[in-house]
Amino acid sequence: MSADVTAIFSHNLNTNSLQELAAELSERLEVTINYGYQDDLIIEGFSNQTFEFVSLGKIVRGTDYEYRLIDSKYLDNIADPSKNNGDIYYTLDDSNDDLVCFIYKHIAESGESYSSNWFSFCRHFTGEADYWGSFNMFRNQIQNQANLMGSDAALYYGGCSDDGLIVLMCEGSATFHEVYNKIKEVYPDRFINMSEFLTEQPDPIPLLKIESAEDYPEAFYDDFKVFREES
Repeated sequence: MSADVTAIFSHNLNTNSLQELAAELSERLEVTINYGYQDDLIIEGFSNQTFEFVSLGKIVRGTDYEYRLIDSKYLDNIADPSKNNGDIYYTLDDSNDDLVCFIYKHIAESGESYSSNWFSFCRHFTGEADYWGSFNMFRNQIQNQANLMGSDAALYYGGCSDDGLIVLMCEGSATFHEVYNKIKEVYPDRFINMSEFLTEQPDPIPLLKIESAEDYPEAFYDDFKVFREES
């Protein structure tokens, strides 16, 4: 249960081409986008595996902030076009070279980091933790990023990352709702709707009953409608 907390959400970005995606991200984030690929393969007459960023163009905005958009499949598709199945995998870094997000065909994975691990994240729902400041700040960061990408909800996971279920779906052509439904199917008792859990009701929702590490949630759904304040 020491995995990091990963947040994913849907997006409505134009991913028809690297340049079109760069233009849309530049407009939404109001930053200059330098787009290209990482020279991480040896292709005779084309690339030498220098592992340096190779720029293919730049969408310039009137700002000092310059982000970098990397097409992580660019060289793979050149090396063997027959393996190009339409899946996409872009990496967006900020002006400090910190990860902003990974962008797949229908889903984006946030680069925002929670202050602790999955175990601590889950403790807010077991009665073991009642400090909501940093927890709410993380949710606000994810909400802001999700909204910029065209989404009003997110999924958090850590525990179920071990079986590769979500990663494989995101990197393929799965939609956010398909991932949501698959998690709900595989982990029906360990997939928590965060707003429903935090909502005050006439009969308070009972805390999660944890008897062993296997009882902790595998994932959370967050529509950002309900936030718990410090007690």
